Amino acid sequence: PPPVFKGSKMQLSKMLCRVTLLVASTCLSYAHENHDVQNEMRASRKSYDFERDVGGIPNDTTEETLRHNTATFTGFLKSDASYSSLYFANKTYHFYPGVYGRDIVDFHMYINGTLRFHRPDVIEAVPDTIVMDEKDTREIGRPWPCIFIEHSQDLIFSSPDPGSRYHEGGSGKNYNDESFIDTEYGKANRGVIDGHGSEFWGVPVVGYIQLREFRPDLLLMQYTSNVLIEYLIFQDSPRWTLHLDVDNLVVRYSSVVARRTYGDGHSGADMTASNTDGIDLFGTNVHVHDVDIWNQDDCIAVKDTASNMLFERIHGSGIGLVIGSIGETAVSNITFRDSFLYKPYKGIYMKFRTEEGAGLIENVLYENITILESQQWGIWIGPAQQVDQFNMLGPPPFPCNAQLCSLCWPSVPMSTCKGHPASQFKNITLRNINIYNKKGSPGVIIGSDSAPIDGIIFDNVVVSKDIPPAYQNLDRNKMFPGLVRPVDDKYVSPFKVGLYYSVVLFVALSFATLIALGIARCFNVKTGRLSPGAGRWSAIPQEEEYALQEGEKGKGGKDMRITSHKRKVLALVLGSIAIVLLIHHFMSYEEISREEQPQYFSCEGVVGGVATGTTWPVPSCFNYKA
Repeated sequence: PPPVFKGSKMQLSKMLCRVTLLVASTCLSYAHENHDVQNEMRASRKSYDFERDVGGIPNDTTEETLRHNTATFTGFLKSDASYSSLYFANKTYHFYPGVYGRDIVDFHMYINGTLRFHRPDVIEAVPDTIVMDEKDTREIGRPWPCIFIEHSQDLIFSSPDPGSRYHEGGSGKNYNDESFIDTEYGKANRGVIDGHGSEFWGVPVVGYIQLREFRPDLLLMQYTSNVLIEYLIFQDSPRWTLHLDVDNLVVRYSSVVARRTYGDGHSGADMTASNTDGIDLFGTNVHVHDVDIWNQDDCIAVKDTASNMLFERIHGSGIGLVIGSIGETAVSNITFRDSFLYKPYKGIYMKFRTEEGAGLIENVLYENITILESQQWGIWIGPAQQVDQFNMLGPPPFPCNAQLCSLCWPSVPMSTCKGHPASQFKNITLRNINIYNKKGSPGVIIGSDSAPIDGIIFDNVVVSKDIPPAYQNLDRNKMFPGLVRPVDDKYVSPFKVGLYYSVVLFVALSFATLIALGIARCFNVKTGRLSPGAGRWSAIPQEEEYALQEGEKGKGGKDMRITSHKRKVLALVLGSIAIVLLIHHFMSYEEISREEQPQYFSCEGVVGGVATGTTWPVPSCFNYKA
């Protein structure tokens, strides 16, 4: 049993007070001493040149150099990165994915040239992510990102000399000036982190079937805080570009670009660079501003558990400004404002995943957003429009399969889309949104009876066919400085793209021909009757079948075999054309109807929906207040 204290309550109180004061003073002394040590280490910050001091090798793509540079970079991050600065000269340094660092404190990295990553013969998975698949037949996991930082704090990724802008070693006059906005950051001298995505994307469609989602992110940070990313170009990530699970993050004056052609939009070939998200964000207290993103998936995607995020002055072309997809978590206090979307597939996009339970997206503001020529939907609020979730190496899912909302909806007959039964949107405001010259419907707003969208306001959300003069003849390279980077994709060229589409057309025609052949073999070509002949169903009229068996001549001395073959070929050609046209009709019918339809394509499952100001058209499930 514990000893019995024999003194008075007053003595006991005094003793506890002394112990508390002693512990507190010790902690304060340790904290002060530790703070002094950190300040001394910061004051004595060491600077390293990757080539001269660390041993990196520039401008060489041999196997030995790729492995050497990757190991050298990783070794530096593990041993010397804290309280130091690492500089990359104006050269190209080549790596494999798998540069890794953790437990780094107060590290600055400045890139004046290019860090370029290459596809290894064998793509390895991060050990902690490896699990057996559902059938326990093989291991699956997440591939090593190109650069992977975790459990770190106080990091800066930048360029050493952006050009009279604020940076370490420069004038520094604007470094901590929050009011300073660099409106010409595209003219700065910016370093490049290049994922060389074409090596992973491969031949359009074929490359995706080969690797699926087992492709590395370009830069992954997790369990990390106090990060600044500025004056950099992130090019051709194999998969997600910036995957940031960071508290207290600033991303500014940077470009993200992932494309396969120089086309003014997102062609079928470009879209095969799938899942090349621009910036995917978890965490809290995030500010992303003055950034341009041209990619083939979500430009910016706010992810699970995110809160207190501000995005402003974003130029994007991809699948828009996105919140989601969100699972069984809450996302709150998100603002997008003063941004421009150029020919996006979707513009404003909020979505819930379908395989998880109740989630929440609340207190969201989209303000002063211009959407020019949205290709599919200007606004989408509802379930994620995507295929079923699947593992990175599993068999390909059927594209039109979905738990709630099919990727094929509404173009393909019998595809469906319905609201999430448990997840909910609350307090959503869209203010001063202009959608010009849309290619599809203004949008989709889908909740459910069990979890309706509660409290949504459209204030001056206007859809217009005419393009204002200010947005005519835009200089793309000025709006998207990252596009000055050349396209480097050996799998895609005008000739190869034409060949690719020819192959697709050939496959479609072959499929249609097989169907037509089956029909022709089952029905009599001339009369449409079923006709047995020689122990099988024949496409040749019965009298001609018997004549062929005897080798007889037809009328006018013509060989009946030749006549029947001509009819079969004609039937196959006409049948193939008819089937292709029928498929095209079904695929394009809803697209045409959406383009001609001025109203929102779907509006359901909404409680307290209000349209104000000059909003047009007013969603059918909203109330209008002048």
